[in-house]
Amino acid sequence: MPDVIQESVSVRGPRRLAGELAYTVEPPLATCLLINPHPYMGGRMDNNVIAHLASALSAARIATLRFDYAGVGSSEGQAIDVLSSMAAFWQTGHAPVDALMIEDAASSLNWLRAQHHAPLFVAGYSFGAYVAMQIAPADCAGIALISPTVKHHDFSSPSATGVPTLVISGDNDFATDATTLARWLDALSAPKRVRHIVGGQHFFRGLEQEVAREAIAFFKDILDLRSANP
Repeated sequence: MPDVIQESVSVRGPRRLAGELAYTVEPPLATCLLINPHPYMGGRMDNNVIAHLASALSAARIATLRFDYAGVGSSEGQAIDVLSSMAAFWQTGHAPVDALMIEDAASSLNWLRAQHHAPLFVAGYSFGAYVAMQIAPADCAGIALISPTVKHHDFSSPSATGVPTLVISGDNDFATDATTLARWLDALSAPKRVRHIVGGQHFFRGLEQEVAREAIAFFKDILDLRSANP
C-alpha cells in the first residue's frame, strides 16, 4: 500500500470549515468528497465509515476531502442547539441546521475542485448521502450513497440525473426499511450498482473495509470505462 499523506486544511466558504485532504505522492486518478452523517448520528469526519473511506480511497490514488460541518469539531460556526435540534431530528429526520450543512458540503466540493482537476466523485453516508444528492454536479463522474436515508429525505436531484450511482445498504437498517429502499431503487433512473452487506445494519461496524472495497471497485470501473472511451 502506498504511503498516504494526510493534510489538515481550511475550507473557505460562508464559514471556515476544518477538513482533511488525503492523497499519495503520485498524481491522483480522481478526487472524492466524503460527506458525513448528521452530527446527531456520529456526523464528524472521524466517523468510522468516513475515516475508512478516506484511508482506502486515497491509497487507491483517489484523493479525498473530508470535513466537519459548521459548529462541529474545529469548524467555524455557532455551536448547535442540541436539545431543540435533536428533538426535531428524531421526529422528522430533519433538523433546523440541515440547510447550512448542505451549504457546507457545496463549499467543500467547490474547494476540492479548485485544488484538483481530476474526475470528481462524491460519496455520502447516511444523512450525508442525501446531501451528496443535493450537491452532486451534472459532470460528476459517480456518486456513492451509503445507507441512504430515503425514508426521511428527498433523493431526487435534477443535476445528478444520469450520473452513475452506487448504493450500499445493510440489512435491518433502522433509518430506511427494506421495502422503502427497494421502491426507491426501482425508480432510480441513473446507471446504478447496488451492494447489500449482510450484517451491516446502518453503521457497518466491523465492515468498514468491505464498504470501502465496494466504493473503490465502483470508482475504478468508472475510471477504466472513461479511459477506454475518452
